[in-house]
Amino acid sequence: MTAINELFEQHAKDGYIPTKVVPQILRELGIKDIKDSDVLNEIDADGTFSKFQYQDLVNYYYQKLREEDAEKEIVSALKVHFPCPGDDTFLTREQMKEVVCKIGSKLSEDEVTEIINELDQNNTGKISALHFATCLMKSQ
Repeated sequence: MTAINELFEQHAKDGYIPTKVVPQILRELGIKDIKDSDVLNEIDADGTFSKFQYQDLVNYYYQKLREEDAEKEIVSALKVHFPCPGDDTFLTREQMKEVVCKIGSKLSEDEVTEIINELDQNNTGKISALHFATCLMKSQ
């Protein structure tokens, strides 16, 4: 029996688990840096979805794994330019393009330019590295 199956069975009643235990199960499966409120808002924004089936949990778990992997790739690509990126770290347009190429993004050059233009609204030629990483993850 797999870990995800075991955890589901521990919390299941009538083939469902309460939505409120999903963040706890994700942490037990090794998904770090998640907040209960963020997960619950994502899976049950209006408060009407009170239970999860096994397949729902598996799908959500693998979605979180993919997001975690994408974030690691982006952070790794950013470290090429900045060994210790922080809130006050900025990237130039060229550095942003290089990061996108390094992670093997499926975005076209026009799409990358569009993202950069959108993020650099004050036309300084620089944007926050963390803001860029967040937007890049959403576009993947």
